[in-house]
Order: sequence, then C-alpha cells, then structure tokens
Amino acid sequence: MRWLRPASILAALLAIGHVTEARGQSYTRSWSDPTLGRRPSLSLSAGAFQYDRLGIGTAPVLAARGELPLTSYLLLEGGLAATRPEHRLGRPTTLVVPEAQLQAQLPAGPWLALYVGAGVGAAIDRGPGRTGPSDRDLTVSAATGVRYWISEDRGLRAELRVRRVGPELGGSAAEWTVGSSWRL
Repeated sequence: MRWLRPASILAALLAIGHVTEARGQSYTRSWSDPTLGRRPSLSLSAGAFQYDRLGIGTAPVLAARGELPLTSYLLLEGGLAATRPEHRLGRPTTLVVPEAQLQAQLPAGPWLALYVGAGVGAAIDRGPGRTGPSDRDLTVSAATGVRYWISEDRGLRAELRVRRVGPELGGSAAEWTVGSSWRL
C-alpha cells in the first residue's frame, strides 16, 4: 500500500486548489442559466484500482475524462485510465484503458448531479518484459458517482467504476476515484 499516501495527497491537493480558487471567484451568471449545465467539461482523477485479472490486488490509478452533455440528463463521456497493477509473475505491468460511456445524470440542485453510466472500451496491457505487441481486450464498464460544481467552471467528482475485462469478460476491476473538473 505504498501508493496510497501519494495518491491521497494528490487528490487532496487537487480538491483544496479548486476550493480556494473557486471561492475567490465571483458568481457572474445565474445558476438557473440553462446553458451552464450543457457545457463540455474535462476532469482529472486519482484513486485506487482493485483488480482480479493479471493477478489480484490494488494499485494506484490516474484517469482523464471528457464529458459532452447531450441533454440536461444525458452525457457522452470519453476517457483514459492508466495504472500499473502487479502481474501474477510478480512484476508490475502497464494497463491503459481508453473507453466511452453513456451516462444519465440527475441534477440534485444547481451544484450537484448524481450519475450512472455504462460503456465499452479496450484494456491494453504492456506486460512485464514485453517487446512485441500489447495485449488488447474488450472491456465493458458501469459507473456511478457524483459531480459537485463549486463554481460555474470548477468542480469536484467522486466515482466508482466497475469493469469486466478479457476473453469472455472473465477479469474484473473496480476504480475508486476522486478528482477535479473544469467546464470549457
């Protein structure tokens, strides 16, 4: 668990930076502005990646995601997650997961939105000592989380994303992340 402390510090710094920057800004537009929630956004998150595929364990994960609102209640999300889980051979491997999700969100006031989503992607494994092509496997995922906008342009998010990976989708993983979001 040597990764837990640096990942926690990174998440806390991202959150504190957003809170202090956003609280110093003035709110120039009304939260009832219907176009505010329809702006695309980007997010960076960090957390824990629990896996049962290449071995069993927990590793730090970093994720970058972009959201495109289709309506007030429906979003299209594209993202990339990266982690270095321990391979069953005892060495870390690099796993990159690009994916797309369709998400339904329920605005719970002007600053808060709860969401659920489902998607597909690829799990790209650069196994330990690999010199040839990477292993690529289909992945299906489901996510649930919360987006909290602390200003018109800055927000925080917390998410649980579970996935099935691999041949006949026999592997599994769960990402527990927190992060910061920016509306474009």
